[in-house]
Amino acid sequence: MLEERLAHERRLAQLQGNFVSMASHEFRTPLTIIDGHAQRLAKMNDGARQDEIGQRSKQDPRCGAADDEPDR
Repeated sequence: MLEERLAHERRLAQLQGNFVSMASHEFRTPLTIIDGHAQRLAKMNDGARQDEIGQRSKQDPRCGAADDEPDR
């Protein structure tokens, strides 16, 4: 009877490990994709902001100095 209980506990531990591994993979994959897209959008936004600053400073060189200050 003790051997049966031990085998049952081992099987439950294996099932639990499999579940945790699968759940981790199922969450990690979409989160990695979302993170990649978010980083790409952030880079695009930074590039657009730099283009905007460049255009304004070409029109009026005094505008560039104000844009160099960090956002608060």
